[in-house]
Amino acid sequence: MKVKLGCHEYTVLMKPPEDMEGLWGKIYYGKQKIVLNQELSNSRLFQVLLHEVLHDINMRSGYQIGESGNELENRIECITNGLADFLIENNIVSINPIENILIESEK
Repeated sequence: MKVKLGCHEYTVLMKPPEDMEGLWGKIYYGKQKIVLNQELSNSRLFQVLLHEVLHDINMRSGYQIGESGNELENRIECITNGLADFLIENNIVSINPIENILIESEK
């Protein structure tokens, strides 16, 4: 799966949990890659993908919504949860299933 973030195209991949260092997802700006934990449910995959996209939006905006570390992560998560709930509960997006996300070994 490819997504455009600003003028950049990112590849979205999934990895097994043992390769995720305890994370559900991670964005790699230089490699233009978003990696998700392949054992997450569709609803959680959507939420984590949205979370990583919000990190990119925050970074590109030049305006930090939090200082760094836990404060930034907590604010991104708060916005992610509210936005995901709004989009899903109002049937603006369908999350069943999220298709075209490659397992990393398939790339």
